[in-house]
Amino acid sequence: MESGFYPHILVPRDLDTMELVIRSVLFACRHSSTPVEPEQTARLVLRLYRMGLTDPEKLSIVVVKLMSHRALLSRNAPIR
Repeated sequence: MESGFYPHILVPRDLDTMELVIRSVLFACRHSSTPVEPEQTARLVLRLYRMGLTDPEKLSIVVVKLMSHRALLSRNAPIR
């Protein structure tokens, strides 16, 4: 099945790619001072993948940077 014909349908190859990216991001962020939530990571991977960022290496790099940025923002959030 050609995934370009039905843009909102994910084929097994897509799911395999996203799983690989999620696992690599969680591994890369395992020593982060702020824990990375697997569900947040999966949502971000899916969102970016559906936007067209399907290269696993590039997707992993972007997600790690975004998750690190989120962790930094939450750590520096003002106390109320």
